Amino acid sequence: MKRVLFALAALLVAAPAFAQLDFSAFKYGIRAGVGIGSVDTSFDDEAYKKMESNMTGGQFTIGAFAELPVMKHLLVTAEVDYERTGINDRVKSVHIEETGFMPLHVFTDTKTKYPISYIHIPLLAKFTFVRDALYVEAGPQFGFLVGSVNTHVETITTVNGSDTKTVVDSDDTDHFKKSHLALAVGWGFTLRKVSLGVRLGFGLSDLQAEEYKTIDGCHVSHTDLQLAIRYSFR
Repeated sequence: MKRVLFALAALLVAAPAFAQLDFSAFKYGIRAGVGIGSVDTSFDDEAYKKMESNMTGGQFTIGAFAELPVMKHLLVTAEVDYERTGINDRVKSVHIEETGFMPLHVFTDTKTKYPISYIHIPLLAKFTFVRDALYVEAGPQFGFLVGSVNTHVETITTVNGSDTKTVVDSDDTDHFKKSHLALAVGWGFTLRKVSLGVRLGFGLSDLQAEEYKTIDGCHVSHTDLQLAIRYSFR
């Protein structure tokens, strides 16, 4: 309720400014891009620092945008984007098992894959320069988890030259929070109705659901780098 009242108050304060905007300069269009996404795991406790990991994978995004000038060289951009990232991780290890006769060297090769999809809503301040051909942008980005997160794990264990393969599939959707916040920063150029830009998204909130944290002080964040093209219909 407090958030609703705060939003209404903000709209009332901003109403005079919006009344003076030139909505004839309003632009809208579509946006699509590709990039690299990563899920980073870190720990506050020094005892677990060695467990910190980074899982990366390719991604694509597609969506729509709306843009409105608020003053010379300053625009406000709002987007709704669907982003899908395929996260991949591979861990190789070896350990020795004592059998009483001779030690056995056990090699393991574990590959983990899972797709994770979000609806992202960036709200960006966009500054243009060099005859409005170049721009920089920054602002908050709200993310909402969509679909399921199905983890696929393949492990190959090698003992004395003999391989054993195990496959485990699991639905880990509940392990992730339904929403998160990030900071989006980008730059690019515009040529008439087409824009090409690079954007970085820095995760500001923990992705992992509290009830599934097995270690206190564990943080899971999402970071992405994408190259995207936009087309404006007006």
